[in-house]
Amino acid sequence: MERFESYSRITGDDRFRWIAEANLQLFDSLNPKVMELRGKISEVLSSCDDPHNPPDKYHDLSIELHPIEEERDQACIVSVVFTAMYFEAFIYDYAASCLGDNYANDHLDKLDFISKWLVIPRLITGKELSKEGQAYQCLKRLHKDRNSLVHLKSRELVFNNDQMVKYLQDREIDIQESVGNCRSALKHVISELLVIDPDHPKVQLSNESHNNRIN
Repeated sequence: MERFESYSRITGDDRFRWIAEANLQLFDSLNPKVMELRGKISEVLSSCDDPHNPPDKYHDLSIELHPIEEERDQACIVSVVFTAMYFEAFIYDYAASCLGDNYANDHLDKLDFISKWLVIPRLITGKELSKEGQAYQCLKRLHKDRNSLVHLKSRELVFNNDQMVKYLQDREIDIQESVGNCRSALKHVISELLVIDPDHPKVQLSNESHNNRIN
């Protein structure tokens, strides 16, 4: 009997991926405008005599920037959360389709996110994602980013100007890297799983669907 004589399951992971991809596109559309407005604000501040009392143009630009920046940052948050949800749902469905729903629910569902992506392919194929590969590294970063959002920790407000500037700089770097990692994860994880398990219809279809959407 063929390994997959028939394959039909109800799942929603594709919807999670589409939401993630839509918000990555939204981020890309808004990010240049955010950078442009920040540049203009910086020019105004650098050219005024008293940065603590900037001209009206500074306030006008800041008012214009705020909603665009907020929408961009929300797109980043949605991208991270839904990319993680996609891979969480995908690996569970992959396990259940190969090992059975009861086995997946009883023995695999409680594994942490990274362990699922190592253990489940190994149980099914005898092989696992390389810890040196890009897919594994992307999943580790995605797991960290997702946890930092859904388990958000407060911090003391800092009034020191230099510390606040550094905080905002670090935050911007983190946003850009998180978005870039979502893209890399969507590109590499399923394609690396396909190398391990080239015959699984879900893996095949997901890889083809992603490639068709980005081409």
